Amino acid sequence: MDVFNLDRFVIDQYKAFSRSFTKIRSPEISSKVDALYDDNRFWPEPLLQINPHYASGGSVLDFINGGMLEPECSDVFHDKWGPTDQADPSLKLRKHQEQAISFAKERQSYVVTTGTGSGKSLCFFIPIIDAVIRAKKAGGGAKTRAIVIYPMNALANSQAKELEGYLGSATGGLVTYARYTGQESNEDRQLIKANPPDILLTNFMMLELLMTRQSDLDRKVLQNCEGLQFIVLDELHTYRGRQGADVAMLMRRLRSRIGAPKNPPLCIGTSATMASEGAQHEKNEAVARIASQIFGADIGPDAIVTETLKRVTNPVKIGVKGLSGLSDAVLAASKGNVAQGLKNSDFFDDPLAIWVETRVGLKNVETKPERAKPISLEEAAETLSADCGLDVELCAQALREALIGYSVPEKDRVEGSKEYSPLFAFKLHQFVAGAGRLYMTLRPEGERDVTFSGQLFNPNNDAERLYPTHFCRNCGQEFHPVTLRSHDGTDVFEKREIDDIPVEGDEDDDGADWGFLMPEPTSSDFSFSGKDEDYPDAWLDEKPNGEKRLKATYRKKRAQQFSVLPDGTAHSGSRQAWFLPGKYRFCPSCRDVSTSTARDINKLASLSAESRSSATTILLSTVLRWMNSPASTIDDYSRKLLAFTDNRQDAALQAGHFNDFVFVTMLRGAIISALRSAPDGSLDEANIGQEVQKALGFLASPDYAQRSPEWLLNTGVKGERRNEAEAILRQNLQHLFWIDQRRGWRYTNPNLEQLGLLSARYKYLDDISADADEFRSSPILNNASTEERREALKALYDHMRKGLAVDCAALNRLKLEELVGKNHNLIKSPWNVDDDRMVTSTIFMTEPPKRKEMKNKDEDRLLRGSPTSAIGRKMRDLTFSGLRIELKEVPEVLEGLLKASENYGSVIKEAGPFGMGWRLAGSTVRFALDETLADAELTNTYFVGVYQMVSEMLDRGGQTLFGFEGREHTAQVEGDLRELREMRFRYGMEDQKALQEAEESLKNFKEDSRFLPTLFCSPTMELGVDISAMNVVYLRNAPPTAANYAQRSGRAGRSGQAALILTYCAAQSPHDQYFFDRKTDLVDGIVVPPSIDLKNRDLVESHLNAEWLASLGMELKDDNIELDKNIKANLDLSDPEKALLPEIRDVAAAPHTADRAKPLITAVLTALEKDYSGDNPRWFKSKEFVTADITSKAPGRFNDTFERWRDLLKAAERSIDLAERTLKDYTISPPERKAAEDRRRMGEFQRSILLSNQSNRDNDFYIYRYLATEGFLPGYNFPRLPLMAYVQGGNDGKNQRYIQRARFLAISEFGPQSLVYHEGRAFRVDRALLKEAGDRDDGYLSTKSRALCPSCGASHDGEHPERCHVCNTALSKSVPLTNLYRIENVGTRPAERITSNDEERKRQGFEIQTTFAFDASSYTASMKVRDDDGDIIQIDYAQAAYISRINKGLRRRADKSEIGFYINPKTGVWVGKPKDDGSEEERPDQLKQLIVPTVEDRKNALLIRFDDEWLSDLGKEADKTLTTLQHALARGIEAVFQLEEGEILVEPTPSRSERRALLFYEAAEGGAGALGQMVSEKDSIALVARKALEIMHFEPSSFSTPHSDPDKLVQKTGVDCVAGCYRCVLSYFNQPDHEHIERRDEEMQRMLLRLAYSTTSAPEETRKDPAPVTTANGSGSVSSPAHSSGADVDAGELPPPEPNPLVIAGVEIPLFWRKKRIVAVEDERVSEELRSALDAKGVRLFILPISPDQKKQVFNDLKSALKE
Repeated sequence: MDVFNLDRFVIDQYKAFSRSFTKIRSPEISSKVDALYDDNRFWPEPLLQINPHYASGGSVLDFINGGMLEPECSDVFHDKWGPTDQADPSLKLRKHQEQAISFAKERQSYVVTTGTGSGKSLCFFIPIIDAVIRAKKAGGGAKTRAIVIYPMNALANSQAKELEGYLGSATGGLVTYARYTGQESNEDRQLIKANPPDILLTNFMMLELLMTRQSDLDRKVLQNCEGLQFIVLDELHTYRGRQGADVAMLMRRLRSRIGAPKNPPLCIGTSATMASEGAQHEKNEAVARIASQIFGADIGPDAIVTETLKRVTNPVKIGVKGLSGLSDAVLAASKGNVAQGLKNSDFFDDPLAIWVETRVGLKNVETKPERAKPISLEEAAETLSADCGLDVELCAQALREALIGYSVPEKDRVEGSKEYSPLFAFKLHQFVAGAGRLYMTLRPEGERDVTFSGQLFNPNNDAERLYPTHFCRNCGQEFHPVTLRSHDGTDVFEKREIDDIPVEGDEDDDGADWGFLMPEPTSSDFSFSGKDEDYPDAWLDEKPNGEKRLKATYRKKRAQQFSVLPDGTAHSGSRQAWFLPGKYRFCPSCRDVSTSTARDINKLASLSAESRSSATTILLSTVLRWMNSPASTIDDYSRKLLAFTDNRQDAALQAGHFNDFVFVTMLRGAIISALRSAPDGSLDEANIGQEVQKALGFLASPDYAQRSPEWLLNTGVKGERRNEAEAILRQNLQHLFWIDQRRGWRYTNPNLEQLGLLSARYKYLDDISADADEFRSSPILNNASTEERREALKALYDHMRKGLAVDCAALNRLKLEELVGKNHNLIKSPWNVDDDRMVTSTIFMTEPPKRKEMKNKDEDRLLRGSPTSAIGRKMRDLTFSGLRIELKEVPEVLEGLLKASENYGSVIKEAGPFGMGWRLAGSTVRFALDETLADAELTNTYFVGVYQMVSEMLDRGGQTLFGFEGREHTAQVEGDLRELREMRFRYGMEDQKALQEAEESLKNFKEDSRFLPTLFCSPTMELGVDISAMNVVYLRNAPPTAANYAQRSGRAGRSGQAALILTYCAAQSPHDQYFFDRKTDLVDGIVVPPSIDLKNRDLVESHLNAEWLASLGMELKDDNIELDKNIKANLDLSDPEKALLPEIRDVAAAPHTADRAKPLITAVLTALEKDYSGDNPRWFKSKEFVTADITSKAPGRFNDTFERWRDLLKAAERSIDLAERTLKDYTISPPERKAAEDRRRMGEFQRSILLSNQSNRDNDFYIYRYLATEGFLPGYNFPRLPLMAYVQGGNDGKNQRYIQRARFLAISEFGPQSLVYHEGRAFRVDRALLKEAGDRDDGYLSTKSRALCPSCGASHDGEHPERCHVCNTALSKSVPLTNLYRIENVGTRPAERITSNDEERKRQGFEIQTTFAFDASSYTASMKVRDDDGDIIQIDYAQAAYISRINKGLRRRADKSEIGFYINPKTGVWVGKPKDDGSEEERPDQLKQLIVPTVEDRKNALLIRFDDEWLSDLGKEADKTLTTLQHALARGIEAVFQLEEGEILVEPTPSRSERRALLFYEAAEGGAGALGQMVSEKDSIALVARKALEIMHFEPSSFSTPHSDPDKLVQKTGVDCVAGCYRCVLSYFNQPDHEHIERRDEEMQRMLLRLAYSTTSAPEETRKDPAPVTTANGSGSVSSPAHSSGADVDAGELPPPEPNPLVIAGVEIPLFWRKKRIVAVEDERVSEELRSALDAKGVRLFILPISPDQKKQVFNDLKSALKE
């Protein structure tokens, strides 16, 4: 495969696409944009990376002869790639494999860190297999001696295949092995139980289940592993954050459960890319440290196996200037056909091969060869040119030809050769950056600076502002989205992004101070003056005297003329501009009016229509087109690619976008083909469907059977039914053809008519125009010329046709409803017609009803023809008798045209839903092909070319885009379906066979069995998909780390063939732009060792709970009881509370269960105690204390964990009940009845999921997965305590499911009215699934309140103490937050299909506030950061702090003082704001309550507090300094710890408007441990500060020594950033802060410079007591080791008090019940001051006397009061 040709083709096509959309009116802007594009900044030369050769380590036979391996190993490890007659037929090893075997022989644990494809698996399989053979020869019995743990099933599957190649059958051989990953049949699992394999391949989740579940099968499999010899963790570097800590804990549990203490298992880790900065020994130390931490074993830096590379060309020679024969070799290579007929050994002395190996592939070739950093082909060619003296372009050509030749395996170059290796395999790494927005200054025309650099100020003159620029789609006039603000009395235009309404902006945009600034054109044809008559007619009223005046509703939308300066100052300067307040509505330049309700970003054109989704679709479809071209030599089932994204919702969106693009392109190509083959290039409307069907080849005839998988759901359908299907499809195509003509149908895919390829011709048009008799009743038309009448008639017909006011079967509602039924289970999407896609004809009315008299949804059924409508404006633009008509004359003209047309049968007068109207007779329309593009509305050579190419390929009978299909492969797709898609993607012989056997499953999933060329994956496919023939991998975003990049790019080229890796970097993602500028760091970068935090209390407790649950399982087993895999089977469903079954509850609470668990828990704690080395976290008082605490509380916690399931069941049953009650009300309207039926059906679906008998491990309600997501068991890669969204399937009840999302993300992603993307469509979040209907007496929901500290922002629930628990500030002026309600589950309704218009996920733009509380944290500490000048900042760190995220409402809401959303407290449906008259609240189901949705979790958090004096000195600049510091530090942390944006979040506290401190918290599981590492490593703050300065474009050399002088900072050369840009600290996500970001701010720079060389004091614990422990053991006892002061008395059955004591009047009160407003205090501690303070707060005091008898009575009274 010529990968260079592929790369060039892809980039050329992408260039054409990205520049194909925008019409630019200004010649100045157009020429400057052309100049910007010409430097190829968005698609630079690809990076070239040569795969090196590894040094030899001898053969297996050599080790056998040396006594290192058993002789039988030579039979296992034979050289299957070498000649059959070689003297030594055993496997030839590499140096690192030799070292690994030596370590294993010495029983020393080790880690292998070598490159992808280096044979790391043999580094553990050879020692394991040798040990098994040795043990069996010594008489050892059947047992499992090695467990190999993989992070992904796909990798385990791949490695099982590798073992099969060496060992043959998995059973019955010398060494046995088995895969146990959850994919196996019950028969296979029973076989593993009865015949323990020597080697068990599994994943960490399955191992967790083996450890926790206690079925006979699990117990036996684990028992077979006792005395384990080997534990292998493959891909060690992937274990980061929470998942890494979970795996580390699992290793300790595994070793303590089945390891032999006197002969512990050997621990082996492998990693392709984990490293650290520094010399090799420093790298080894870092790897050893993290490996030791994960395994819980001692692994020294001397036990790290690294790669040893070798030369394959003459090691004496180096590619330098003057290398003999280099010029001749280059000249020869430039002519092509390199390496044909030559063996690899023939290149030993070849000058060009030597040069490539030593200058491109390797470095340090004279000492120890190492991988060279990748370089671009351009750079390599320039270097080669300098060395050989030939032209650069010739050298580039020679390198291309040589590398393609070198990459072909020798066996394919030399006849008879059996050498599979190429001379040099290589990869091209092509990065593509989105152009994003165009920005320009407000200088006079001809002097403007134009740039792609998204920032606030002009790099050429930092006093001038830059403004994003968009263009009128009709005339190309430029518009700048702006906000008009007043600064100290001066009005200034500030930039805004087009869809970003300012936080203070009003969604109702009358008189808005945000809108669009249009520079006034200087050309003579610009005539807009701002007079009333210049505005659209729909905005005007006409007075009796004929004078036009703006309607009252439009007066506040009047354009305002300003003179502006380049710095944005209004009312100054000579540059004239018009400010159009609010949303975009019309263009003053061409008077084009936008009546669409679409977003402004769709109404106006950007520089390119390209966004991440379009870019991805174009790039991938281009790759597939190239692969499927006639000249392609790639095997059919190798024409595929993997596409990665880091967000599963984006994968769903992208799959839908890609499939829709392919569908639309195919349809339009077929239309061209159908028209081209017609006799005169035109077809009647009635024949279009039939001819398009022929062009596609979608026919029932056996001759077209190969196309049937494209359109038939069941390709086996036969006989008349197949003919019926053909007829149904023909009708579908007719319908699809019509709706593709709709006005404004697609923005990113212009249709054929817009491009000028399609035109409509109307029968009788000339006859009607010439028939003067038909126009006698209209003086205007009667006096008009025939040509004028013709033009008016055509305009009218075009308007009706594009508005679908057409009378034809393809748009008839009744016929379409019948057609929808016929499509069901017969025609495949997207060629089907269903309820969602059905579009019926409209009715054209010249006197339509007023808009206020109609419902919004009815507008789609009406085409307006009033004088002020679009067709009314068009009529007034035309001339009749050479004159334009008045507004009042429009009805006469339209009626005259329509009546004349009616008499000829061209239009039909019909009764519509709103009265009499008109439809165009479809039978009178004929469609024609026009490849001259004479009538094109826009010029877009890219799409014209694509559609014509598809048409031509159809004409030739080629495949075109047939089979081009993309599917999502993420964790939100069911596991069985993911596995089927993997088979479809691989599509080997075994896969095809398996797919045939899975026919029923495929049918249930509505999934094809054919080859799938594209998978859109989240990291589910990042590891171990060993598809040797794959040539291309695509990354939709720059991955989080270089390790992720290496894994993803490593999926391509695994057979040694050349490969292309395409990475798209979005313009407004700082993460993407960071790596776009540092491509080499990503391709060949350093991976920071992951952070592992084993002191997190929640994490440790979840693993100890697992040990307790295992003990419970053992005890239940003794009683012949077993926990069922289905939640419902473990609960007493007859009990209203759905409590645990009595037999389970009793065993759980029995003392012998705790006794059985204690030794297991203690063993794990013993291992942790060793890890802590005396530095125990505060909650770890002793092993005995923690063990007792866990075993006493586990039964209650176990029962309580099922509360979410119970709540979901209650919500489903409530939905059914409410719907049924509504249906019994016979007064409701038909729409209300249908809505109630839908709610009942949805509730029944929800209930069926919860009560399903499915026990699949991927089911969200599989008991062990459920317990993990709820936090009771370890979570690993499951989101902990997720928010769940119910997504409805089809009406048949199939494919509905609950989608999980990490709750901190879900508070916005699943917020009210948000869109959730899944399997090709979007769903609208329309309700919260309430666990209880309004639980208050008045029917409303109970809510909470909290108070925020005015200084640091710490939160205090309910009745707050006098002072803040973090900073000790008085809370008398605290900020209250009320109406808080915790959301846990939401429901959705189907909203819309995903189309190629959907560029990005539609986000609602919520105002999210984060609050925090440290008082219940498991560990809190304070640190001072200081330099020679004194203290700089104070850091407060809290482990497992309580973090809440609160959704305060839409950022664009009108009333900023109103916080929250209105909900029906009975149904949970999100509703609109109640009317002032309260009329909607008469019915109970119409209650409306304002609540503030909130989610909570425990996360590690770090608060940076600044000195009060420093803050005060900042004065007015404080906002700028602190905002920039906030985002600079955030970017620094992400870069230092290699985190993706969003894994660590930072927010100013106490609020954005009052910045006094910065709160950092670990928002995603991947970030877990990073903040703890910052605290534990004393130089981490300094590293973060230095990285922040570097990211903000300052030369590291200018702060390489300590100083705090901003004047000494030197900006990097070639940087055009002023205050901030998307390549440093600006981001799509921090847009509200853009105006406040200023990297030139000296105080911010001074702060970072001081921090860059600061020292951090050792953490000082701020609380010495153990954290309060909340009880959840069912008894509610408050007597626990955590309580003192009053808890020494038997509290009986008192409910647990608050976890945090109340501090009031200087007294700390542990016995405090906030909701009941009750406290209990010992008599001797009660003072008058305390009494008064409690009385003032309305808190009831119970005094505990000294006498035990009296105290007992008080406790009884207290108990009664608490039950009231």
